[in-house]
Amino acid sequence: SGTLTSAAQITSLKTGKEYGIKGMGLMTPQQHEMPALYPGQVGYITCNMKSAKEAVIGDTLHLKDKPVPPLVEILPARPMLFAGFFPFNPSEYRAMKTALEKLCLNDASVSVSVESSPALGSGWRLGFLGVLHMEVFSQRLEQEYDAEVIVTAPSVPYRLVIKGENNKKRYGEVLEVSNPA
Repeated sequence: SGTLTSAAQITSLKTGKEYGIKGMGLMTPQQHEMPALYPGQVGYITCNMKSAKEAVIGDTLHLKDKPVPPLVEILPARPMLFAGFFPFNPSEYRAMKTALEKLCLNDASVSVSVESSPALGSGWRLGFLGVLHMEVFSQRLEQEYDAEVIVTAPSVPYRLVIKGENNKKRYGEVLEVSNPA
């Protein structure tokens, strides 16, 4: 019917997770709490998502037992530049981890993976859209969270096309390397 009530259960098309609706309303441009949303209305919902990572950009939410095709297919941003981020003082690892998590909530285009270096210790390999993106992110980390950061030289991923049957069996057709080490 296209009507959404506060008693409805919804499902995320991208993650497959189910949520109960806690509240809903209209955007006019302020939020006005409503008991239901009808077709053609621009509204908002609040639900019991456990983490911000469950809210995927371009996701389609539908009633639990009434699946629909995705409204729009938005591809996630793909990092083009990678750099290592390490705390200047190893004892600040936990504080920097918390700061990175908070900054990544606002910037979903940053990819994060744990990295370890014999010289720099434990840190992270972050992926960015470009050099400017990396510089702005590192400045925000330092200014907003007082983090002293060691940033390694940025690198770009290489896509290697493997030749020779024996090599293809061992490595596959294409090999992508984002960390030269």
